[in-house]
Amino acid sequence: MSKETFWDIYNEVKPLISKDDIKYRKAIPIEIKVSFIIYKLAQGANILTCNELFAIGRSTITFMLWEMVRAIKINDVTHNMIKCYDGV
Repeated sequence: MSKETFWDIYNEVKPLISKDDIKYRKAIPIEIKVSFIIYKLAQGANILTCNELFAIGRSTITFMLWEMVRAIKINDVTHNMIKCYDGV
């Protein structure tokens, strides 16, 4: 994947998944969330592998996965990023 494609996806989902820092912890950066979802969907990695690679808790990984899938579905990112062969 090119850097340009990564930043295109980032800009598409940023308004839907951005969180504010709170008093007790900082929010996970959106770059990490996008990197995680791309890795998870491309490699089919299990949660424990992602847990070790991204240093994020298992429950947080599960939550982020659903959050990103909803953001992609709501914003219809797939329509802009995935082109289907039309047979012509």
